[in-house]
Amino acid sequence: MEHKAYWALKFLNFDEVLSGEKRNLQLLELEEMRLNAYESSKLYKQKLKAYHDKKLLKKNFQPGQRVLLFNSRIKLFPGKLKYKWSVPFTIKEVKPHGAMELMDPNSDTPERSWVVNVFPLAYTASLVFLAFTFLLKIALCNTLNDDGSCQKSGTLTCATGEYDQYQCSPPVSSSTDAILTRNDFTEGGDGGDRSQCDEQFHDNSELVVALSTGWFDNGSRCLKLITITAGNGRSVTAKVVDQCDSVHGCDKEHADQPPCRNNIVDGSQAVWDALGLDSGEERVTWSMA
Repeated sequence: MEHKAYWALKFLNFDEVLSGEKRNLQLLELEEMRLNAYESSKLYKQKLKAYHDKKLLKKNFQPGQRVLLFNSRIKLFPGKLKYKWSVPFTIKEVKPHGAMELMDPNSDTPERSWVVNVFPLAYTASLVFLAFTFLLKIALCNTLNDDGSCQKSGTLTCATGEYDQYQCSPPVSSSTDAILTRNDFTEGGDGGDRSQCDEQFHDNSELVVALSTGWFDNGSRCLKLITITAGNGRSVTAKVVDQCDSVHGCDKEHADQPPCRNNIVDGSQAVWDALGLDSGEERVTWSMA
């Protein structure tokens, strides 16, 4: 019986050297699979970070701006009817590395001020992770006047001069007044980087437009259709693919262009051709299609 067991064992492992090499190959294949999994995970995280970073909105704050103060305690200890934003404060001084000094001119001690930390990029809910601590964030106040008109939120100084910045645009109606400008959405054109909505360049034959920051509304009108009507009575339906930034500009990302005005519909050549227009700027009206 013992002899038969030994014979079977010897038959299954007839060549000890070959068996050892095969086992080593199996271990190497397992190690290779593990390394491939790590590499795939690394690439996935890099792509996810790149996608997330594209959605972040850089905020530039200036002394004199009125801002709201947010306390993330509300996220840790939520209350259904609790308001998450404090009354508007005034920026007294913007310090290096994102810190700023705030004051409340309407308080009993208007000379009192304090420093808060501000993250230079827009927040998402996933970034609120500090428990039992106070995390202060700043958001620009609504820049609409009491009558609904839009007021500027700051001034951007460029090599070519100073330009007003706007976080808002005139209210949208069934016939919203706007200024039609011309934009080149192709690669290397005056539109600068890829379109914000679909991360693509567009040919001049496509009916596409970019809207001022307020009308773009943080991308809520991305890839939606709007109807543009010119003074000659002609109309065209075009797709919203980008933002005509009314806050930032004068850099490579914006093709060294200054910030847009807050009432701009920036159309492709195809939009201008469809409307039968050819001048530098035209007064038009637009509405959601």
